Amino acid sequence: MITSALNVYRDRRAARAAEHARLARLDARVSYARLAVVAAFVLVSAGVFISLGLQSQAVEWATIEPIESREVLLPLSKGAQKWWTASRVRPLRVRITGPSSIRAEFRLLVSSESVLPGGYVIQVSLDGKPTYWEVFRATKDPDVALPGVIVGDRDRYEFEVPGGDHMIGVSLLGGISDSMVVRIRNSEPASPEYDEENK
Repeated sequence: MITSALNVYRDRRAARAAEHARLARLDARVSYARLAVVAAFVLVSAGVFISLGLQSQAVEWATIEPIESREVLLPLSKGAQKWWTASRVRPLRVRITGPSSIRAEFRLLVSSESVLPGGYVIQVSLDGKPTYWEVFRATKDPDVALPGVIVGDRDRYEFEVPGGDHMIGVSLLGGISDSMVVRIRNSEPASPEYDEENK
């Protein structure tokens, strides 16, 4: 009788232990599933925030009025666009307060379409010291026309200006022409209606 009772007791304890082990495994699976859901939510949220952050970093480029340069209005589909002349002997210069991201944009002016496409070299100076040089290849811009000259397509060069007040100069070092039109721009937060190609 006693042996039988002990066996029943042991069987019940074993059954309870097995049930506890089963419940523990179930809890572990549930916890893992919850953790996976939380991790997926965190990753998705992080992606959304990163995407919003990248969108909030959009900038527009504001044109800086140069010092003592001749203005040229280029006719475009959405209206005239301001540019200024520069040459091998007369650089375009602007004053800027940094730090700032700067974009210099160029269009070569040539007397004959026969020289296009062709190369040219730009020099960018900071506070009178040559700092950057870049080679570009000009082609005709079929959408822009000026009397007596062929207007090249737009090329651009971006660089950073350190903190403080500075003078930026852009000049034409060499190539198939002696003249070009230039505009220098700095970055600002973009507005919803900003149209980079026509401003």
